[in-house]
Amino acid sequence: MTNSIEKYKLKFIMRSKVCNLKERKVFCSSCPCVEESECQHILNLRLKQQEKDVKKTLESLICNRKEKKFFCCTSEPDPAAHTYDYSFLPFAEKRECGLPMKTDVTERRKRSVGGDKTSPGKYPYTALLGSMFVINTEGKKTVETRYVCGGVLINKWYVVTAAHCHTENSLTSRVRLGEWEVGNRMELPPVQDFVIEPHMVHTHEEYKNELPYTNDIALIKLPRPAVLNEGVQMACLPLDPIFAAQSIGVNDLRDGLVNQYATFVGWGFIKTPLPSWLFTSEQGDILEHQVPEKTQQKLNLPILNASECRFKSFTPASSQICAGGEEAKGTCQGDAGGPLYIKHLTQDGKPSPDDHDPVFLIGIVNFGSTLCGAGTPEIFTRITDMIPWIVKNLV
Repeated sequence: MTNSIEKYKLKFIMRSKVCNLKERKVFCSSCPCVEESECQHILNLRLKQQEKDVKKTLESLICNRKEKKFFCCTSEPDPAAHTYDYSFLPFAEKRECGLPMKTDVTERRKRSVGGDKTSPGKYPYTALLGSMFVINTEGKKTVETRYVCGGVLINKWYVVTAAHCHTENSLTSRVRLGEWEVGNRMELPPVQDFVIEPHMVHTHEEYKNELPYTNDIALIKLPRPAVLNEGVQMACLPLDPIFAAQSIGVNDLRDGLVNQYATFVGWGFIKTPLPSWLFTSEQGDILEHQVPEKTQQKLNLPILNASECRFKSFTPASSQICAGGEEAKGTCQGDAGGPLYIKHLTQDGKPSPDDHDPVFLIGIVNFGSTLCGAGTPEIFTRITDMIPWIVKNLV
């Protein structure tokens, strides 16, 4: 298994460096290598180089140190590229992923389970997954979509989520991209809705709905490619673990993550929901748009090692990440399958507030306590261990 993982890692590290396959040239970028004076993006960065982390961004774009040339990149990927390549995965090194288009926003504070509201377009990689429900109201039956899980867009065709979000009792039938505040269409371009048939969902062959709940991952193939815009972008997978660790500011993506903070993003309940699974607002009214929390929330969670994570006689497997455990902070029902993101960390181990460095997907919600914010650690499927499986199934 280890050899297999290393083989896939090496394959994608090398693929990310290739610029001329015919002449076998590597270590380049899809962005042109030009002099500083020829790139407005570099000139703009120069004006802000005294700001925190801007110098690091400039250094990462150097393509020819001797001639003082830079890769002339922007944070916006080419929307026409790779439209029909199902297996394409964007690379953080080329700044093809993990970067929001809207960078002039500030996070909005609001109570959640210890978290805050996000700002529109801050996490454009995050998806909503819904199931169809038949509602019987005074003898009148209606069919509606209730968004009960989360997911992440990893290329234009695929959303990654948890396997337990796609069971016989809760079949994923809708995917929504580009959402921020349900019902608010003023901040971002229109949402993109996709109808999902059962054959479009591929769950891990070795997932079992019993402890230790390993291999809890699934891929959803969209019926058409996502359109990238201010509300929809692709998250970065840590395809090159060395580059990812350097970008984040840790020694490695396993032990190096312990005691650092990652960010969970989702629309789950802000408190333990009623047993009847009503989708209610804070005022107790039934929500018109059938989502637990109307506005997207974020929460920074500390990553724990296995010994710190013991609860209910359970010790996480190496393919799982344990995070959280702080009182009144945690994911909740409706957050299943949602993302655990990480990016460049500040000295206190918290995510940097700027958007100069790419966002990496390192985990998806596996399971935790049924009591939201009870101070119990939570388990996430470790994405680095799932990359070989993901690559194999992008078909």
